[in-house]
Amino acid sequence: MPANKLFFELHFTGEYAAIPERMQEALKRYVLESVKPGDFLSAVLSNDLRNAVGRADRDNVTLLPLYIRWLYNVAPGNCWGSPENFETWLARPQE
Repeated sequence: MPANKLFFELHFTGEYAAIPERMQEALKRYVLESVKPGDFLSAVLSNDLRNAVGRADRDNVTLLPLYIRWLYNVAPGNCWGSPENFETWLARPQE
């Protein structure tokens, strides 16, 4: 899917608006530009619950289910869910 089309589908409306704006921007940069996010999001994207919880701040730890719903419903399926998917997405050539 072309990045410009994907950009318009990466929405944070409705319940997803509760994800902090700084985290929304980091997720967009990761999905669109393969920019590695911080430790918390890297753990979430790699499906590493232990490190996600350990690295989350007070707000983000309560939002973990929301991050997973956003990834499941909005993000490309091959950009998250395992360490391999995460690393492959980071290494993909830019369009």
